[in-house]
Amino acid sequence: MELREIKTFKAVATLLNFNRAAEALHCVQSTVSAQIKALEEDFGVPLFDRLGKRVFLTEAGQLLLRYAEKMLALEDEILVQVSGKEEPCGLLSVRAPQTIGTYYLPGVIEVFNWSGPRI
Repeated sequence: MELREIKTFKAVATLLNFNRAAEALHCVQSTVSAQIKALEEDFGVPLFDRLGKRVFLTEAGQLLLRYAEKMLALEDEILVQVSGKEEPCGLLSVRAPQTIGTYYLPGVIEVFNWSGPRI
């Protein structure tokens, strides 16, 4: 069992569709199917019931989904703690009419720069 397989499983379990999960993960459907098959072989139980084009979680799949959510939340926590980026960071894009941008936003942006997150 690998973390990428868990991410793939969560995408399929959430979307209940292999094709949409592949799109969300930016990969092809055969990759998603192979990773789910590998998980099912590792656990020795089916994780999904496949009825035609419809997909449903089995009882084992529902259990694994709860653990997958915990594992992926822990991964996010580890990344934040180890990288030292506990403070939110990123880019801010603002769209406003010219008069508001000229007269009002400079003061707001100045306050934001002093109190907001660092980039």
